[in-house]
Amino acid sequence: MENFKTKELMLLPRGIALTRSERMEMCRIIEAAVKQIYGVETFYHGIIEVDGVGVNFEYMSKAVNNRLLLKKIVFDERGEIVSGVDTKGKLFAFVKSNLNELFRPSGKYFKAVYGLLESSSRKGDAAEEAAFRFVEEMARKKGLQVHVLKPREIEDDVYGGIDGFFTYNDRNFTIQVKPLSENYPEPIQDYRRDPTHYLAYCSGFLGKMKTDYLVLYDKRKGICHLFRTSGIRVESSFLVIPKKNEVVS
Repeated sequence: MENFKTKELMLLPRGIALTRSERMEMCRIIEAAVKQIYGVETFYHGIIEVDGVGVNFEYMSKAVNNRLLLKKIVFDERGEIVSGVDTKGKLFAFVKSNLNELFRPSGKYFKAVYGLLESSSRKGDAAEEAAFRFVEEMARKKGLQVHVLKPREIEDDVYGGIDGFFTYNDRNFTIQVKPLSENYPEPIQDYRRDPTHYLAYCSGFLGKMKTDYLVLYDKRKGICHLFRTSGIRVESSFLVIPKKNEVVS
């Protein structure tokens, strides 16, 4: 049996939890299908026509490693996807047998999938744009001129957790952007167990920090928080962040 910790799990409805290796397997299955259907190999931003329909591939690329999509497949409150999935095995079986139905424009579930990906992508883009501007402004206040760019390859974005990067002194520094949860009055707060740390509740799946910097975006307040990622602990539903990691102007 695989040895894993709770924080490594992707939690889904009906008691389903994917380990990191299972999540990566699901990523590879969906990525291979999307690439095969749309005929692209890398991170492509543009419209591709399939089945006589123009599809924004930037949205479709977000199907890989997408917890919201897997949640919808397991349990769809709107009833747009009826999968009958109630176990991990059934989830893998449903996805594998319905790849064209989910990701091809002629598929019966495509409209629901595309609508979810378009909506979540736009929300993510807004968070990233705000975060990138914040990082550039913080750098200017420190007398540095940097320009934050999106990752060049889909592998960086999906598997590396990299939302952006900037170059300084001939070195690339990577950034991950996480929207703060809107389900808590104060999604970032002092950690009661250790006053030298913050506790932060974020939206979406939380995985191991692989970037140099983390930006937490508070949509309700319209503000960002910038942290170095060294020493950040990732739990199943929140982050524990050393206060000394915060980058302030």
